[in-house]
Amino acid sequence: GEADQGVMAFSYRLCVTQNTTNQAPFPKPAGYAPENFELMRRYMTALDKAPAFTTIFGVYPYRGYPNQKHDLCDANTFPITSDAPDLSDGYVEGIEKIRREIRSNVKEYVLGYLYWLANDPSVPGLTQNTTREWGLCEDEFTDNQNIPYQMYVREGLRLVGDHVFSEADWTKAKSSQSIGLGSWGLDIHVVHRLASEEGGKLMVRDEGYTDPGTGAHKFQLPLSLILPKKAEVTNLLVPTCLSTSHVTWAGLREEPTMWQLGMGAGTVAAMVAAARTPVQEVDIKALQDHLRHQGVPVDLPGEYPVQSLSSVVI
Repeated sequence: GEADQGVMAFSYRLCVTQNTTNQAPFPKPAGYAPENFELMRRYMTALDKAPAFTTIFGVYPYRGYPNQKHDLCDANTFPITSDAPDLSDGYVEGIEKIRREIRSNVKEYVLGYLYWLANDPSVPGLTQNTTREWGLCEDEFTDNQNIPYQMYVREGLRLVGDHVFSEADWTKAKSSQSIGLGSWGLDIHVVHRLASEEGGKLMVRDEGYTDPGTGAHKFQLPLSLILPKKAEVTNLLVPTCLSTSHVTWAGLREEPTMWQLGMGAGTVAAMVAAARTPVQEVDIKALQDHLRHQGVPVDLPGEYPVQSLSSVVI
């Protein structure tokens, strides 16, 4: 295949609950059109058993929060869920007007899908009844109709440094410039939903998806992930929009990775500010010792002897 401008589908991660004392019904969006969910209607008709709400969506509890609150995410085991493939096209490099339109379209899709499941007469009883057990958390986002302010953007602009972290780097797992450890699989959400004729029948396929656990293993996070090209800028560190490919970004985009890279970026900044050197010339061995002292897991298990670094000070 060839590269395109596609990114992982965006969504709205709604805060939902089964607690009827703190529940607002899924609202009917202004642009609601039931025909937008014809594919889902046909898919459910073809199933042997109607899917429950928690099969269609990933519904994850907010542990320790009151009022039985849950995070509504896509379900990686169900083909038509809260991700909105293709609706994000143009967002990453778009001006605010375009981005505003895309946010509106994605919100209309997510809310429309939920309203359709809860109210359309073509939806099977099991699916409809289990959907009606849920609703938006009435005490969340009270000034925004209980809907999160921000769209869930899984993938955006990425840095292009002197080295771009590839699948070969991810597979190799080891780096002499490690500033942390990753362990997530290549969790790529659906990018495109495509229709094609196969054997005289029109078929629909989700393109770009991989199982979240694909190839999961521990791997070292190289400093190059957060460094721009030295020829372009020498005083910038980017611990979120990493120098990585579309595929490997999927295994790096989780919060524990970002926490470590943020610690690495802050430590590099302190070191080069004191030394008055470009970020690309930081002393990697000293950096790694600083990070170990701060509790960052720089080394793969069993590869570095435990030692005292009490004298390390920034």
